[in-house]
Amino acid sequence: LGRASIPVVWLVTLAILAGYWGWFAMTPIPAADSPMGIASAAKGLPELKSFEQHWQIHTNAAEQFDQWFLNLFPREAPFERNNGGYCTLSFIPTLATMLLGLLAGRQLHESSSSKQTLIWMFAVGLALLGAGLAIGQLGYCPIVKRIWTPSWTLFSGGICCLTVGVLYLVADVLRFRWWAFPLVVLGCNSIAAYVIAETSQGFIRQNLATHFGSSWHGLLGEPYSPFVAGGAVLLVQWIVLWRMYANRIFVRV
Repeated sequence: LGRASIPVVWLVTLAILAGYWGWFAMTPIPAADSPMGIASAAKGLPELKSFEQHWQIHTNAAEQFDQWFLNLFPREAPFERNNGGYCTLSFIPTLATMLLGLLAGRQLHESSSSKQTLIWMFAVGLALLGAGLAIGQLGYCPIVKRIWTPSWTLFSGGICCLTVGVLYLVADVLRFRWWAFPLVVLGCNSIAAYVIAETSQGFIRQNLATHFGSSWHGLLGEPYSPFVAGGAVLLVQWIVLWRMYANRIFVRV
């Protein structure tokens, strides 16, 4: 697909989203007195209404797939559900997100006109954002990040295109770049940044508590505690990436 024509990439993207939506929509909703229905109700989670119940946590099509597929393998205990509602098959609509990124990247690389690129980013961004919101608000498909619903794919893709458009305008068209160095450090090692963010957070929090006390993140008061803690962890992770950047260490695939 990376070498396919742009219309083909758009068609495949829409086919992925439509097919995944159709599979969820056609999968029967478990009855309230079934094991899956009882387990979902016992969690005390807010229930989706009417047609949106096809995307309900712990009872949707992808969860039903996991309860079959993941129990085909040897396990210490039978797989029942992921407590957070995450599903194996969420990689399928995520492919559509990747293809939207491919389309945006090709626009940036192949367009000879900055005006054309800006128009594309803002037009496509607004169209995707509007489509995602409309589908969600009309009840055809709720916007749920954890299972990467098609409406979320469109909604988040729109936000990403608009963000890229703004950054392209500021950094490439207006040449206003001095503020972007922290982002350059992240962007030059995006794979390492993702791995560090996913694997080191608990370790960093534990060591900050060891050196500064268990209440170190309450310096600005309890309401700001999560902000302070998250900011401190992010700063430590960024310093690691900055040292990698300074020493020209870049992780590539």
